[in-house]
Amino acid sequence: MRRDAPDADGIICDIGRSLDLLKTVLAEFDYRNLDEFAELRGRNTTREFRACEVRKRLVRPIEEGALGSQASTSLRVVLHENLAWSAYDAPLG
Repeated sequence: MRRDAPDADGIICDIGRSLDLLKTVLAEFDYRNLDEFAELRGRNTTREFRACEVRKRLVRPIEEGALGSQASTSLRVVLHENLAWSAYDAPLG
């Protein structure tokens, strides 16, 4: 999560709530072939694509208040795979 500046308490985002939300989103993918998802079938599910997909699934609950009223401005998702990594970063809202 990113913001222009921390809030009055010095917080960008509640890390506990963020981790809970991330665990919920990632649980959708646990031990599943990505071709099992109708919306992903036939897509080239590169690491970059997956980072974008995870971000997309995080955005809706964040915008619905799952992390509270803290006004974060953007969200970056980074996926690590062995020595390689990919990131997707885009504004919220």
